[in-house]
Amino acid sequence: MLVERIREKLVYLGNGIIDASVLLNHQVDVDVLSQAASHCVEQFKGRRVDKILTLEVSGIVPALLAARELGVPMVYARKGRRVTQKECFEAPVKSRTTDVDTIITVDTRMLKAGEQVLIVDDFLARGEAVAGIASIVEQAGAKLLGVYCVFEKTFEGGRERLEQLEVPILSFIRLTIQEDDLVVEEGVEWETLISKG
Repeated sequence: MLVERIREKLVYLGNGIIDASVLLNHQVDVDVLSQAASHCVEQFKGRRVDKILTLEVSGIVPALLAARELGVPMVYARKGRRVTQKECFEAPVKSRTTDVDTIITVDTRMLKAGEQVLIVDDFLARGEAVAGIASIVEQAGAKLLGVYCVFEKTFEGGRERLEQLEVPILSFIRLTIQEDDLVVEEGVEWETLISKG
């Protein structure tokens, strides 16, 4: 039921681009993203999470909902630097949808050494955004617990690129392309990774 509902709202534009405007990129389907947040929290229950980290803009809602369920702060990396940020951790990222290189930043006051951080984002595609966010976690001296994305584009190699992080990489919904048609299915869970490992 949920998968069918999500499939009806996603539009495949070709060339690997998926329009999720009516779910999380322009309009927010709070019910779907709340279910994703609950699923995320379920996967990491029993583990200490000090902060959730994401990237503006589309990652903010799923990260905020998960942070609320966990009762922890949510921090988002900014694209560029603001005058209010005196010292920053930063990393280069290339956007999949705009094909633009940008520097993402997190004020050094927001992440502390020894904190346990969970990355929550909207899409896992080529893994560049998550790799950039993970670099910031490392710069802060914090510990990365795992990566959770609402949607995973299985055909863009992001999961493989991020294997070097050596943390669980989980998703709520997996998206594949078969004969130029979008296939939507339930995502990868922690138990699945354990059974394969």
